Amino acid sequence: MKLEALTHLSKRQKHPPRISFREMCDEFNVTSGVLVSALRDKDSPKPLFKTANMTLVNTWYNASEVRKWWKNRQ
Repeated sequence: MKLEALTHLSKRQKHPPRISFREMCDEFNVTSGVLVSALRDKDSPKPLFKTANMTLVNTWYNASEVRKWWKNRQ
C-alpha cells in the first residue's frame, strides 16, 4: 500500500498525518542506520510522540515536516 494512502486526513482526524520511523525508511529507501544518523542533525524533525511497551517503541513524526526536511537534505 502506498504511504500517501496511509497518511491522508479524514474528516474525523484533528491531527496532521503521522509517519513512523519504519515508514520513513521504506519511503526514502534507506537503512535504519542512515536515517538514525540523519535524525541526529540539529535541523532534523522532532518526534510528535512515542508509544512504548515492554519490547517495542514506536516513534511518530509529522509526515509533511519529515518529507520537506528530507527533500532539503538531498
